[in-house]
Amino acid sequence: METGSSETRGSEIARLLGVIGGVILLFVGLSGLHRGFVGVFDRYDVVDMAPQEQEHEYDYTGQASRGELGVEAVGVTNFLVVTDDVDFELRFARVERVVLEVSGTSEPWTLERFGESIRVQAPDLRTRSDGNGEATDDPTTDEIDDSTPEDSSDPQTENSGQPTVTLTLPDWLYEHRLSGTIQIHGGTFATQGEFMDLSVTMTDGVADISGWTDYIAVDMSGGTANMSLKDVAEAWVEVSGQAVLTGEFKDLQPSMVTLQGIGGSVDLTLPNTEPYQMGVDNLHGILTNNLDIDDVSPYYVDATIAGGEVVLRQGAR
Repeated sequence: METGSSETRGSEIARLLGVIGGVILLFVGLSGLHRGFVGVFDRYDVVDMAPQEQEHEYDYTGQASRGELGVEAVGVTNFLVVTDDVDFELRFARVERVVLEVSGTSEPWTLERFGESIRVQAPDLRTRSDGNGEATDDPTTDEIDDSTPEDSSDPQTENSGQPTVTLTLPDWLYEHRLSGTIQIHGGTFATQGEFMDLSVTMTDGVADISGWTDYIAVDMSGGTANMSLKDVAEAWVEVSGQAVLTGEFKDLQPSMVTLQGIGGSVDLTLPNTEPYQMGVDNLHGILTNNLDIDDVSPYYVDATIAGGEVVLRQGAR
């Protein structure tokens, strides 16, 4: 009986060892198979299936005498427009990128992006510079110029008599309230938008600017400008030469308006919810003030007139 029991226990131990050995072999086999699959996936670059962040175009230069240029809009906070001798429109629309459309001219216009800045510049007024104003050469350049001496006309130009340039910004940038610098040296310029601040320089031409801005700075030595702006908190205006500015600020009453008249004329309508405190230094110009005055008002108008004419009007209360 004892001999049979010993043989039975020996056979059970043997079976147990066989099972354990099988499990070990199975584990080793599965580990090798796993490494094989990983190697295959590695070779085909499918191990990491998470979406990768797209790199945006932060440095770009393109030129076009007709046709269309486009550049990434994500991250844009400010723009510079330098225009001359065209009908220029800056507008917001349902587009994905910043788009520049040019027609009716044989000279190439430039669309640039440097970091957060967009720049559009007329052919004779371009400045190739980085954010520090230093010269730069950008290898990422597009050129579009399909005009020829035999076919340099454009149907739209024949109808309007003036080349046209349109800068279109995505409508979602409207709500981001960009900072804008606009230099107008001829032709016409028109825009309507909501901006953080605007700086406008004019030497010639006609401008029509409307919308919203916290701060507006205007320096005119020529040309004619019409401005209708809401919620202006502070304004600085200088007019000289033969420049003519007609403007109206609406809704919010500005805390500070600075006027410098060296020539030309200014006709400015201001919100008149409360009176203004006036500071006037009139040397050789003409000032017509129709605003209510209060020497302790927190709203201030400072006018220095060395020439020309300034008219201040009351707007809606």
